[in-house]
Amino acid sequence: MSRRRVDFKIREEDAVALREIAASLNVKLVDIIKLWPRCPSCGFKVVEVAGKLVCIKCGASYKIRP
Repeated sequence: MSRRRVDFKIREEDAVALREIAASLNVKLVDIIKLWPRCPSCGFKVVEVAGKLVCIKCGASYKIRP
């Protein structure tokens, strides 16, 4: 399986928060990103938009359940 680099933007304050979490846990930022939720359809990272998880690659959306 080949690795591809995919860039996506997040808010600066979210990036700062992720860096602070990584520093406080003494881990690399990439180790935190590896834990990011993934799309069941394509395996790419998902983000929360208006109470739903949305894949930024294939566009699939999923409801967030408690």
